[in-house]
Amino acid sequence: MRDATTVAEGAGAWALGVDLGTSFAAGAIAVDGAVELLEVGGEPRVPTTVLLTEDARLVAGSYAQRAVGRLPDRAERNPRRYVGRAPMLLGGKPVSAVDALAALLGLFVQEGRRRHDDADPSRLVLTHPVGWSADRLAELREVAARVLPRVEVELVAEPVAAAVQHRATGTVAVYDLGGVTFDATVLAPDGGGFRVVGRPGGDPDLGGEVFDQLVFRHFGEQLKHAAPQWWEELTTDPARLAAEADLLTEARLAKEALSTFETASQYVAGADADVHITRAELDDLIGDDVRRSARLLAETVAGTEVDVVLLTGGAARTPLVERVLRERYGARVRTSADPKGAVALGAAVLAGGRPAIPADQPAPVPPAAPGPEPTAPPAATTSPGLPPAPPTRIGHLPRREELVPLAEEVLDARVVGGRLYVWSAPDGTAGRHRIARIDPVTGQADRKIRFGRLVGWAVAEGGIVVAERRAGDLHCHTLGADLSVGTSTKLPTPYRPFLVAAGGIAWVVLRSPDTRMTGPLEESGTLAVQVVPLRPGTAGPVLPLGPAVYSYVDGTRRMLDPTARAGSTLPALLGDGRSLAVVLGRAGRQTLCLVGPAGEITPVADETGVRQVLASGGRWLVAGAAGLEHRADPRGTGRRPVLPRPPGGDVRWAVAGRQAYGLAVDRLAPGRALAVHALHDGGLRELGRLPALLGSPAAARPDEAPRVRADGESLLVGAGDGTGGSQLVSAGPTGLRVLTAARGWLEPVGRASGVLLARHVPAAPPGDSCSDPGRLVRLS
Repeated sequence: MRDATTVAEGAGAWALGVDLGTSFAAGAIAVDGAVELLEVGGEPRVPTTVLLTEDARLVAGSYAQRAVGRLPDRAERNPRRYVGRAPMLLGGKPVSAVDALAALLGLFVQEGRRRHDDADPSRLVLTHPVGWSADRLAELREVAARVLPRVEVELVAEPVAAAVQHRATGTVAVYDLGGVTFDATVLAPDGGGFRVVGRPGGDPDLGGEVFDQLVFRHFGEQLKHAAPQWWEELTTDPARLAAEADLLTEARLAKEALSTFETASQYVAGADADVHITRAELDDLIGDDVRRSARLLAETVAGTEVDVVLLTGGAARTPLVERVLRERYGARVRTSADPKGAVALGAAVLAGGRPAIPADQPAPVPPAAPGPEPTAPPAATTSPGLPPAPPTRIGHLPRREELVPLAEEVLDARVVGGRLYVWSAPDGTAGRHRIARIDPVTGQADRKIRFGRLVGWAVAEGGIVVAERRAGDLHCHTLGADLSVGTSTKLPTPYRPFLVAAGGIAWVVLRSPDTRMTGPLEESGTLAVQVVPLRPGTAGPVLPLGPAVYSYVDGTRRMLDPTARAGSTLPALLGDGRSLAVVLGRAGRQTLCLVGPAGEITPVADETGVRQVLASGGRWLVAGAAGLEHRADPRGTGRRPVLPRPPGGDVRWAVAGRQAYGLAVDRLAPGRALAVHALHDGGLRELGRLPALLGSPAAARPDEAPRVRADGESLLVGAGDGTGGSQLVSAGPTGLRVLTAARGWLEPVGRASGVLLARHVPAAPPGDSCSDPGRLVRLS
């Protein structure tokens, strides 16, 4: 069916626009002044799944999707996530993102050629997320060159293409709810096109696949009664992966059917049972997520007079999405029968003759002064008893052989008790994950345990605790130091838990299912804790802790507001080897609680503005809204402020052995200017300054915390180098020393068997967070 959108005359026989999305791809052609969606195999949306067949052929689309359950180790559902990263492994063989996306693009090129006497398009426009870096855009150009080496190519940001298709005018807000992510962007007119203004918002973990999982879980509740044995096998037996994939497909089809009908029924062949869901039930399942996406959009457009709100992305077809947004924006909301196709149609409009919007630039960020180069501290900051710190030395960029690869697709790694544990995602971040214990010199694993998708872990000398998301539920598992399986517990909340471990136990801190937004940047609920043995044993009961209030810097909810006088913090080890420190928050005040190894909960002191509490060297180290201080006891006896918090920045303590260090970041979001201090004789002395810290001291999630690791009495610091690369810096009591540097993201892991270990993600820029898998390396 043709769309009447006009394109420029004289553009050639046909032109092509393609949106290579995360879960689905769409393509459209421009011919003789009109555009239309291309159907591949009779479908306007093509699954982005790629699969390496047993005879080494790379196939893509619906054929690959149908084979996922039968050949899960040879398939990848979301190959776009690998752009700018190490190759994915399909059947044990590396496949680059360029090859995978070229296979997908080839489907649309072949269909277009079939319609036009095997002729190539005159022009190709490919769309991309607004936040992609220059390196990722270069890979996308390589995809185009691989398939159409002689065709002119333009790259256009997805929201811009959507605005072009809708013929939007004025200031445009684009609400893009895709298969895996939610993006919110504001566009302003710029000549004949649009430019992105402000900072795009959204949630990288919210999309249609989250809705699919919720429907899957809804069906599961029915199948527990209709076919209990089949359901039990499905959720516990890895051999039933094909059936699990089929049921997830049925969940997606039912969700999509509810965009048109009030009810949907699916027959589950393996269970020989029917499952049902109504639109009202779907609205109940996804309502909180949809309303949260609307709040994120509102925060993105705050302070801007918006003329049009465009709905794009496959999940935006959900009726509740349009209803919620119309309640806020009324007639300014625009959508189409196929929001996913809007981006591809807009790309085809541009391919057909309209000038493309320049897109070969990274996403805009608010202007900021360049971060300072590392410098020696001023002499006036020297405390009595310490010699002046030497100038910070800048290490050269390492030769390739200086970073020796040990493991691929690594999400995190920890050295504890001389042992190296690695959390990796060999099947992609959305696939099955693995925990392994490996030799830090050779990289050989002596023990591996596979899980579904993990969302957190904590490592101690006695073992490991992990949180696994499976079929919509969260499960907690423990492993001994030798990775022997310990306990497994289903968690009574959909929110990822806070995991902390020490010695032979773990504390699992749970956020209540009724946690909700109680203000534009405030979230409230309650916390509970469960103590779990890392060795085989019985998990303790879930014990209530008290109220929790989280105040955020912005709508992304990834950083806690460092200026808040009340509010909760991330649970963390106190530092005495046996206690968990939890700061509970409520209106106007905080309560510091300690949780012991048997689950005993002890309220210690009422506080205001506290963000971190540690016990070290007979002192209590406290970071808060006022800055860094130490005390003789938790109640404030002998309180001594030692460093004020920079306006617009944040501070944290870090302990290595008996030495405490103070970290001060001058600016958050994006992080700028890190000063490192050493505590001596009750005062702080500045050791030196670095352009930026990897991770954020204000992180609301443990996986985005500052990338620092203890190395004896020294502190290993991951820092930006001010030029798009990272450096590993060793902070000692007398100064800073740059150990090595590399392009992209390079964070310290620790030292084992005498070698220094790091995690390297070459395509990820240094900054506040890095969720991409990387390579575990050792310094030669």
